[in-house]
Amino acid sequence: MTEKHKTIEIPVLDDGRWNPTLEFTVKLADPRNCELGRFLFVARVKVIDTDVFPTNRFAEQIKTYGPENLREAGIPATDLLLEYAKLNLTYDNLNWKSFATIAIDQLENLYLLLSTYIIEYVADDVLGSNPHRPLLVENNRDETLLAAVALYIIPNGILNILALWQAELGIAQTARSKLQENIMTKYMNYT
Repeated sequence: MTEKHKTIEIPVLDDGRWNPTLEFTVKLADPRNCELGRFLFVARVKVIDTDVFPTNRFAEQIKTYGPENLREAGIPATDLLLEYAKLNLTYDNLNWKSFATIAIDQLENLYLLLSTYIIEYVADDVLGSNPHRPLLVENNRDETLLAAVALYIIPNGILNILALWQAELGIAQTARSKLQENIMTKYMNYT
């Protein structure tokens, strides 16, 4: 009795995240007690992901109302944006770049507080007629002013260098290109 067909099962693990169409190739080799066809030993397999973009958090509402009726589904735009941010954090190198950006932004906030404190200190305690705090350099207003200027300028220079580096991280470009690539792969079945 000859068999013309044989089924091969390949387990695919579902991670529960939105992914583009997964595509892989199966190549048959080392046949035993059979012959492989001249062109039929290779198969291209596409696994269509059933998860909802950007995450499955609102899957039921999106499936019920459709993706074009998000307001009717009661999905807040900010929550949907947060889910998209979570998706971006799963891409290569975007997680540490995002955390670096958050850290730099927080340093800028701290610098704003520092500069406000320095201006208030200089106006009230260094140049003011009724100081409440001691001078940074004891009994020397000029050197205290120079120290205050240094405390104002040096962190600003460091923050400007960090801002240039932050702009070169390319977070927006990476997120946009990953999204475009995934949409083309998922909905157009292109590689």
